[in-house]
Amino acid sequence: AIRQELDALLAREQQFEDVGKPLGWRTMPIFYKGVQQASFPAAECPETMAALSTLRLAGETVAFQRQSPGTGLPRHVDPCSWVLACHLGMVCPDEGGETPYIWVAGDKYHWRDGEVMVFDPSFKHETFNPTSQDRIILNIDIFHPELTDLECDVIRETIRLKKEMFGSTQEEVHPDRA
Repeated sequence: AIRQELDALLAREQQFEDVGKPLGWRTMPIFYKGVQQASFPAAECPETMAALSTLRLAGETVAFQRQSPGTGLPRHVDPCSWVLACHLGMVCPDEGGETPYIWVAGDKYHWRDGEVMVFDPSFKHETFNPTSQDRIILNIDIFHPELTDLECDVIRETIRLKKEMFGSTQEEVHPDRA
């Protein structure tokens, strides 16, 4: 159902945005920093929104993410050990055994259509798409399952207070990753 909703968005040319990542990495944000994005047509994606409503979203990112052919994200770590990245393969081309992949903590994993991959992004990770087609995933940042509801609430409140006191919580883009 989520794939059908994505296909409908792609058919009407819903835009993926450049978010300051390396060339070839674009995103269609649903939530960013805990805020549902007005640019995302949530009403046209009831199954996607219903599925997301059942998860403990960590308030970082929920987005469809597209990686162009022959591109990748360089090795990096994300600064939050309380978040797990959940990737649902949406469009994951397989060209004679060549498939898009992610290295996490020295292990290589391949995205597959309809399959979920969960990893800790506080470990070094990088991606590459060796195919001639776009790869699209649904990236959902969820709270680590060992956190209690109280701990999740405290993290959310800390983020809210940071926004209130200092404005945007958007990270600075490192010049090497722009």
